[in-house]
Amino acid sequence: MRKEKGKDPAFLLYGKDWLTGTFFLTYDQKGRLIDLLCHQHVNDGLTLDDIMKVLEGVVDEQIISKFEESEGKLYNRKLKRVTKEREEHAIWKAENGRKGGLAKANNKQSSSKDPSKTSSENLSRALEEEDEEEESKNNSIESKREIPNHLFTQETLTPVHASLEDLYNDLN
Repeated sequence: MRKEKGKDPAFLLYGKDWLTGTFFLTYDQKGRLIDLLCHQHVNDGLTLDDIMKVLEGVVDEQIISKFEESEGKLYNRKLKRVTKEREEHAIWKAENGRKGGLAKANNKQSSSKDPSKTSSENLSRALEEEDEEEESKNNSIESKREIPNHLFTQETLTPVHASLEDLYNDLN
């Protein structure tokens, strides 16, 4: 089977939803249903003929009730919604990746192609900027680690310890 360009080769199957939605189906019915869902995904919908082939000509109301007609084809509503959401998410990720890639490329071009600087000057400037960034990160980490000592006095810790001890005793 050939993959269409841009067509997602997989669909999400939520275990909890599958188990609750198929609880009253036999294992044979579940197998036929998953086949129909796969056909729907691959073929962008089902025809009545597709369903009858999978059901081997037997009308099974429990399985057919899982599908509804839309745009001249039969669809499982949840699979159609989940597939659409996944496609929209993939488009969103591609657009954001493209934006990030363009910004990064533009930034590299503007910093590395300064005609007034030689390549050694560009390298030296880049190393200085890197050192400044590293120092800035270290300073921010150090400041986050510093906790004022006045918070850890006997007066502040004793009530906390007592309330935790009471809570522990209440639980046991």
